[in-house]
Amino acid sequence: MMMERESNPEIIRKVFQEAQGHNSGGAFVCLPENIAAEMVEDTDRPLSMRRPALPRPTEASIDYAVRLIHEY
Repeated sequence: MMMERESNPEIIRKVFQEAQGHNSGGAFVCLPENIAAEMVEDTDRPLSMRRPALPRPTEASIDYAVRLIHEY
């Protein structure tokens, strides 16, 4: 739950990170009425988004998978 307007961008960023992370899924943010009713200033801009890095297999795991496929 958000209590101060100044922390909103950081909290929203963390919520999006969690929702888009390894165990992606839904996220929920509870806004108190006084914060939800505030007007957004023209200087408030969305934070830049960083795409999560996709995991890459190691050469060893690729070689192991190839061996398993050939053995099958």
